[in-house]
Amino acid sequence: MADETGQRRDNKKFATGTAAGVVAGGLLVVAALNLVSPRTAVTAVPSTITPSAAATTTQTTTPPVAAPSPSETPTPTPTPTPTSASPTAAPTPTARPTGEVVTSLPRLSYVAVFKWLPKSSYSAAEAAAEAAAEAAENQRGGLRVVAIDGNLIQKPGYWGIGVANLADFADATAACKAMGFGTTGRDCFRRAVL
Repeated sequence: MADETGQRRDNKKFATGTAAGVVAGGLLVVAALNLVSPRTAVTAVPSTITPSAAATTTQTTTPPVAAPSPSETPTPTPTPTPTSASPTAAPTPTARPTGEVVTSLPRLSYVAVFKWLPKSSYSAAEAAAEAAAEAAENQRGGLRVVAIDGNLIQKPGYWGIGVANLADFADATAACKAMGFGTTGRDCFRRAVL
């Protein structure tokens, strides 16, 4: 009888341990899933950098009139009339061309990235301008070069400058070659959107 009671206790301990392990594992899975951010629809945020126009207002006034002597009768002084404000264009700074920042991509699409910019040093607008400048300066194979949010391609904290919305790895490789980069991964990174 002592053996049967001991076996029952061992069975209960095993069953209790197994149940506790399953519950703990389930809680860990739920916690891990809550850490994953949901995907959103494909949207691109265009950047706009425009020089501001300075508006100047001019007002005409009459010179001060001497105080009339007691023997003279004062004449009414004309009141100053403000002229309408006419905007004058400020000197145009050499603005960089504007580009596009991609903040969401279709799942399992590919990107070909040839430059990384740290988000701590570059805003989204600056990354977009860098993408436009790269496309304009280097004639990147006729492809549409954009700034890509690194969070989409497992590179958080960075903006990727490259080509997005490629169908597969072969298209990403072809894009790297068209832009004049090697395909070893040192010059042009081909990544899937997960």
